[in-house]
Amino acid sequence: MDLILYNGNVITMDEQCPDASAVAIKNGKVIAVGCDADILKLTGKNTKVLDLRMRTVVPGFNDSHLHNVKYGIFSNCCDLSKSTSLQELIDDTRKFIKDNNIMPGNWVIGTGWNQDLFDVKVYPAKSDLDLISADHPIVLFRCCSHLLLANSKALEMLGINEETPQVKGGYFDVSLGLFRETAKELVQVSVKSYDVQTLKTIIKKACEDLLKQGITSIHTDDFNMSVDYKRIIQAYSELAEEGNLPVRVTQQCLAVDQEGLEYFINWDYKGLNINDFYRMGPIKILADGSLGSRSAALREPYKDAPDMKGILIHNENELKKMVETCQKSGYYTAIHCIGDKALELVIDSIEHARKKYPDTSLRHGVVHCQITDEKLLNRIKEMDLLVYAQPIFLNYDLHIVEDRVGRQLASSSYNFGWLVRNGVHLSMGTDSPVERFNTMENIYCAAARKDLNGFPEKGFYPEQSITVEESIRAYTCESAYCSYEENIKGKIKSGYFADMAVLSDDIYNISDEKLLDVKVEMTIVDGIIRYESKGK
Repeated sequence: MDLILYNGNVITMDEQCPDASAVAIKNGKVIAVGCDADILKLTGKNTKVLDLRMRTVVPGFNDSHLHNVKYGIFSNCCDLSKSTSLQELIDDTRKFIKDNNIMPGNWVIGTGWNQDLFDVKVYPAKSDLDLISADHPIVLFRCCSHLLLANSKALEMLGINEETPQVKGGYFDVSLGLFRETAKELVQVSVKSYDVQTLKTIIKKACEDLLKQGITSIHTDDFNMSVDYKRIIQAYSELAEEGNLPVRVTQQCLAVDQEGLEYFINWDYKGLNINDFYRMGPIKILADGSLGSRSAALREPYKDAPDMKGILIHNENELKKMVETCQKSGYYTAIHCIGDKALELVIDSIEHARKKYPDTSLRHGVVHCQITDEKLLNRIKEMDLLVYAQPIFLNYDLHIVEDRVGRQLASSSYNFGWLVRNGVHLSMGTDSPVERFNTMENIYCAAARKDLNGFPEKGFYPEQSITVEESIRAYTCESAYCSYEENIKGKIKSGYFADMAVLSDDIYNISDEKLLDVKVEMTIVDGIIRYESKGK
């Protein structure tokens, strides 16, 4: 044996052996799971033996939807998530320019601002950004990444003016410097020019941060963070071939339109899997925007903005054609939909594709799946669709959803409990960098149905909570199911990858509030200790 863990509280997620105290590992795989006495008998001359001191071990967390490259890039940008007013946003950006000695003419990128956290809840505008600097091109991404702002210098350098035609599937206002959905592509070139070597550095650093949260696998949507997504594929592939990719990665392959989808399919990346660390996953399609920016597509107008119903990135015929093309070509899909109108069109499109090209092996799924009603939920169940959920969204959304869509529709939205109880394959992720990929915060929001400050006291529609055990299953087994890896990943079981996280507390036997105090003390990937907290 290479490594033996003993004297632990091992939560295996294996129905045949749900609890154990020891694990034996060899060549990156779990060899045996059981009691200390039996497993310690397997100790060899060169075996490393680790006393867990009764700490809890779970399968490695598997974030089912995030943006790893974007997280890595944004980590070096101006963090505006704590700006509580327009003036603070201006001051924070000025300070970032000064502290980083950014010379005039060089780009300034800010991220994470949220107008709902401002004292006056209005969007910043181009004129406000011009106050920061007239000499620096400035682009500030809203926290959801579905809306950005640009100053006059940025628009000048990009050649965008009142004569620039509107972009299909998006909207921009030059006078405000505001860009929504696909219109963002006119501006995002400012953060998409990295070469392969730089991308490798960004990816590796981002993965090292993931390990600190016990995350050993991710499903990541990265293609829109490069002028050529083949650079993204090359960067990950080289890291995997070199043995330098510290977490396992499933690529969610973004297709912006039918032409781009056909182009990707013609390259025939399907089946790419390098050393079990980098693999091609589903085709990612965007159906609408976000609730916070009011670009999520609703069937009825927003309650707090009666002139708005959100943005559909593709019309009904376009979306049906894209999903049909995926189905015909043997690609499963993961489709971003937040509003109920978008979800309805997505379900219709998948149903249409399956009728035309029957193939029940393709595990189509919906990413986010936030605004729902009973009929939509039942269709998800009946069609056996995957749901890529982000419980951490409740930290912010529970404060705005009733204002946006009304109490009745809000009560049938974020219905994680209903989905789990009805056998829907629900996996958990964070959409990082939209939210932090802190695993315990995500589990807390799923179980407590509260924000990170403990509001509301009794939980937000608490009947839709899921247990900590169900959360762990969603974060491990179900995320593995999304990538057809449920027989090799997501459990601490003989023959499975030796990917696991060691926690400071027994998460099954503490209050929901105490979940936020739980620390990841060790992360093991492929049988190797990749992260260990200081002092342990």
